[in-house]
Amino acid sequence: MKLISIYLIKIICFFIFLFALSGCITKNSAEELSNLDSSNQMYNINIDLSNGKEVVKYSTFFKNLKIIKLENNNNAIIGNIDKMQRYKNLIVIMDGHKSKGVFIFSIEGQFIRKIGGIGNGPEEYSNPEDFTIDDINGLIYILDSEAKKINKYNLIDGKYLASISLKTNSSVNCIQFVKNKLYADAYFYESSKENYILQEIDLQTGEQKSHWLNSKDNCNWDNLSIIQKHVFYIMENKSAIFLQNFMPSIIAITEQGVSRYISIRSDLLIKSKDIASLDRKSKVNILVQLLKKGKVSTVQNYIEHNDYIFFNYMHGFTLKYLFYNKKTNETITTNGIINDVLFTNEDYDNIISKFEYADSTGVYMCTDDWTIENLINIVNNEEALKSTTKFNELKDVTIDSNPIIFYYEYKE
Repeated sequence: MKLISIYLIKIICFFIFLFALSGCITKNSAEELSNLDSSNQMYNINIDLSNGKEVVKYSTFFKNLKIIKLENNNNAIIGNIDKMQRYKNLIVIMDGHKSKGVFIFSIEGQFIRKIGGIGNGPEEYSNPEDFTIDDINGLIYILDSEAKKINKYNLIDGKYLASISLKTNSSVNCIQFVKNKLYADAYFYESSKENYILQEIDLQTGEQKSHWLNSKDNCNWDNLSIIQKHVFYIMENKSAIFLQNFMPSIIAITEQGVSRYISIRSDLLIKSKDIASLDRKSKVNILVQLLKKGKVSTVQNYIEHNDYIFFNYMHGFTLKYLFYNKKTNETITTNGIINDVLFTNEDYDNIISKFEYADSTGVYMCTDDWTIENLINIVNNEEALKSTTKFNELKDVTIDSNPIIFYYEYKE
């Protein structure tokens, strides 16, 4: 138990750091967000009126767990999964740090191929920053932000098709394909009221076609060393959700366009004046300064399924989980999630995996450099797992294994 407590402390600190990196939200009124159609806004989530619960169990939402062990060979050595998406019976994975590539595996974990490769040629990329899939035409777009281009490949055979040179004024870190349109976030090195944070990219020319929101909608945040890792989340109807550092709203990108989808409300939301009061010259880390204010910040890991919306946020240094029922308008918040689908002991919760992707059938989580060692130590105690079958699937995992994917299937 002492060992697990140490691991818990490490992972809690990691989560604080991870979620702090994602930014914060501000309590602007709905009318203050720029250049958006608010007529289709559907939901208001008031955190202050939520019902607090001590814990929520995985078994409330999930009926089954499938463990996917990614094949490890010389052509597919994965450090961390920086992004993942399922396409039919394939799993697409990006490792932007160790292997610096995009890899295709079967749903059972067998390696199929690598898409593109590192280099300066037209078919290559300097460093993959993000990818997005056109699931109608079976295409994958890989963002090379360093080279300011997006490469297009056939997802099935890996064939290179074209490159799109980005001709926008902004830096781009994330891309998302929605209904034959390509969207991207936007960052600027110089502060200006004209700066925008969401844009559409022309698939032929690489030029900007449209843009939405501006710097005031993001609390005039100008620290590019602290930006959101994931700003797009795919919805079950293949539309997308857009989140950004300090916005008070969750934005929907659909075939009809870009509009406000959810308004988040709380008297404790971080405001522009909180950001302005930060001491940039202080020896105290700016993220720590933000968290010390004890405010609500950092919406991330958005999931929507049937009647429920789920996401994480930070309340000061505390990681919170929020569940919103779209039919009843009930909001539930909790500090703890118990993984009773895999473990017999609640102390093991959240120390072996992190959220990566959700679709209409379930949620995909995975290990990383931090958590795979925790998993190995837990598996050494066979009684910690719910079933002997799961123990047998995990007992041969080593520190050199590729990341392990945990697929949690939704209940009907």
